[in-house]
Amino acid sequence: AVNMIFYGADQVKIMKQAAEFGLKKQSKILCSWSGLDMLKEMGAEVAEGAYFGVQAWHEVDTPVAKHVVAKYRAKYKETPGYQAMSYYTITKLLFDQMEKAGAAEPESLIPRLAGLEFDGPTGKEMFRKWDHQNQKPFFLMRGKPKSAMKDPDDFLELVATEAIYPTQAENPCRLA
Repeated sequence: AVNMIFYGADQVKIMKQAAEFGLKKQSKILCSWSGLDMLKEMGAEVAEGAYFGVQAWHEVDTPVAKHVVAKYRAKYKETPGYQAMSYYTITKLLFDQMEKAGAAEPESLIPRLAGLEFDGPTGKEMFRKWDHQNQKPFFLMRGKPKSAMKDPDDFLELVATEAIYPTQAENPCRLA
């Protein structure tokens, strides 16, 4: 197996080269972190059969993902990537907490967000109290054959989902 840790334009280029040189026929390929914009750029033929780690995906069956995708498509006439879904979610969370706190200063918001559990684009998510890490499911997906795509943005099928985060005791990073 080959793990591609490239992101953005570099991921697109290395995946196209891997397909051109036949690496997909010799080995399983994993791109640790990817998104819709990169998949559109590399194309279904290049993505087919490769594995991709994805932060959020527009076809995941959660209320927030459905809501954001519908609003985004209505306004921009395209499917949002994980960035748009994430930005929408964090902006809404911040505004909701500002309204509840009656303030916008970080000193007022940080305690409200630390430990907050909420519905996000991946399902149930939470900002961990001790390091403010957003704990959420991460998706392992596989590139579909072009013939199996229902629409131009239907590049991937879900293989597995998991939320694995080290505990505070297991984490060597000590935050002040």
